[in-house]
Amino acid sequence: MISILLPVDGSEGSARAVRTVIKLYQRLAPVEIRLLHVEVSDGVPEHALGGPSSATRDLRDSGKHALAAAQSLLEQADVPCTSEVRKGYVPLVIAEYAKTMNCDAIVMSTRGMGSTGEILGSIARQVIGLADIPVTLVK
Repeated sequence: MISILLPVDGSEGSARAVRTVIKLYQRLAPVEIRLLHVEVSDGVPEHALGGPSSATRDLRDSGKHALAAAQSLLEQADVPCTSEVRKGYVPLVIAEYAKTMNCDAIVMSTRGMGSTGEILGSIARQVIGLADIPVTLVK
């Protein structure tokens, strides 16, 4: 089964990437869709927080909120998915997650929440350089 990683940040660009994956799913099913939201690391490792803390809970809650729109679109289209929240340097976490989970491809927006006015956002550009699988960018 083909496995697609779909990194999302709650932006309109992410929603466009989700809609693209829905179209792919309808043509290629069965496809495994893995939603991933990466919170920017504040430099403090989670294990240094001493177990479940309010900071860790806040991270999980904000990540789940960012995933909600993508999950809703996928559910409306009857496309099953798994979802996860990770923390760290966003492009590296995306590339490492794809490798760890044996994903066949990454589909993501060219620009997200942290974008400047450039055509290709810095996160997308870095993921292309770090990933060893195909990366499809959705404008």
